[in-house]
Amino acid sequence: MDRVAARKVRMATMLVQSTVSLAIILLMNSAAYGGKLNAEDLKKKREGWFMTGLFFFNYTIDAGTGYGLKAFLFNNGTKTQTYFASSPYFVRLSGQFFQTTRGQAYHAIQADFPFLNGSKWRLRGEMVYGAVLNANYYGIGAKAADAGLRDAKGKSYPDTASYQSFLDSGTDDASLLKYNAYQRQRYYTRWTASRDVNDWFQIILGMEYSHSALRDWRGEEFVRDDKDYVSADTRFTRDKSQLIGRNGGWLNMLILGFKLDWRDFEPNPKEGVLGEYFLELSGKALGSDFKYTKQSASIRGYYTFFNRLTVAGRLAMSYTSENAPFYEMTLITFFSGRDTVLGGNRSLRGFPEERFIGRAVTLAQVEARFFVGDTTWGTQRFGLMPVAFVDTGNVYN
Repeated sequence: MDRVAARKVRMATMLVQSTVSLAIILLMNSAAYGGKLNAEDLKKKREGWFMTGLFFFNYTIDAGTGYGLKAFLFNNGTKTQTYFASSPYFVRLSGQFFQTTRGQAYHAIQADFPFLNGSKWRLRGEMVYGAVLNANYYGIGAKAADAGLRDAKGKSYPDTASYQSFLDSGTDDASLLKYNAYQRQRYYTRWTASRDVNDWFQIILGMEYSHSALRDWRGEEFVRDDKDYVSADTRFTRDKSQLIGRNGGWLNMLILGFKLDWRDFEPNPKEGVLGEYFLELSGKALGSDFKYTKQSASIRGYYTFFNRLTVAGRLAMSYTSENAPFYEMTLITFFSGRDTVLGGNRSLRGFPEERFIGRAVTLAQVEARFFVGDTTWGTQRFGLMPVAFVDTGNVYN
């Protein structure tokens, strides 16, 4: 084992040991919560039906300027109902529109029913359309990750900012500017049913049906600085013959999992621990074009100082078997949904989305969240919470 590999093993070992130790401490401190809201949050919790929403406005190198809206319809029930102090809500329906100036879209209809009809069952579902005009592809596995950033001519760049400066330069090599990009569209619907075994243990069963369509930029026209270009060969072109899922197709799966949840308030935890494990199985029997398995495991913890400063941490790992489409390796599964890794606005923040892809992925995140305060305008409650964070992760073969 060379020095670089040995150092990575030591760092990974220290990370796992530190996270497990932190989880044990948090677990000992959170055993009393059992999914119950604290007194302050319970006092603020509204009764009955109400609507609320969020406007989206952001900017990333990958997507450009993003804009959109997500609207929610909630039913919190009444204080006399059995699970009022345990559930964040009894019904949540939402619709989302999100678009960016560089061709990304994420439109969704989602539904969530905790303690369905007064039972211990929870039903969650969503129907989603996602499109990425310039999905990132930098290669797969540890070797590609260690090689760093290289353009179509093999020139290397020390960091993403330097590479982006080349892409934004408008040089005569503009036909090579799509070298790390391809086009992807995806429709999917995902439904899970889960049941509480006790106050903190839940089993999960579900299905997902999806269809993806991929397209190479090679030979495609694009506009840059009001000029028309035709894209040269891309890295996707070069690797296409070896890529599983290069043309997209149907990807249907059976979902099995469980979670151990000691958080005090699911939408905005201040104390507690959450552990999750998911096994996803895809095969011909489900009408899928791919046969593979995917496993995702994670643990996260929360601790609050002075009722305002919350420290949150998460360690997550996933492994995708050999016959999976390459874009499936970019996802880690959680109960709340599937997050894209590594890179983007949810993991390894600061790197482009899907910057690192591998069959095995590890992710560690620590956040410090300071609650400034909240206020009520009309029927809506607003709060401000600045966040400082550190992310790290790795991919393995």
